[in-house]
Amino acid sequence: MVSGLVRVSTVDEDQQEVIVDEPAAGEFFGFASMLEQTPHQTARWLSRSECLEVDRHDISVLLERKPLAGMDMLTVLGRQFHAAQELVRIRSSRNPNEVIEEEATLGERIADGADNESP
Repeated sequence: MVSGLVRVSTVDEDQQEVIVDEPAAGEFFGFASMLEQTPHQTARWLSRSECLEVDRHDISVLLERKPLAGMDMLTVLGRQFHAAQELVRIRSSRNPNEVIEEEATLGERIADGADNESP
């Protein structure tokens, strides 16, 4: 990214948006998808942004000319990997009862309350 701010997200199985990253100027996104040649996640501009598109060939040429640039790329991938691990840790530690309660309709809550009353 040359300037601006972007939000990279995906949708989980509950159809909730999960923020994966918010790269800013000088950072990049979509790197793993580009390397693996897989579909990208959703990216939305949070502010007016200017980005450069880099393809696999560009990365190959860069690494031939400046092999140490690979360390910078690995550092960013490591940061993104750790962020993904933290996201999984946080999401997997959610209390299932709280998730069910958050998603329950008014009718379901009333029915649950009636089930819990003693005769």
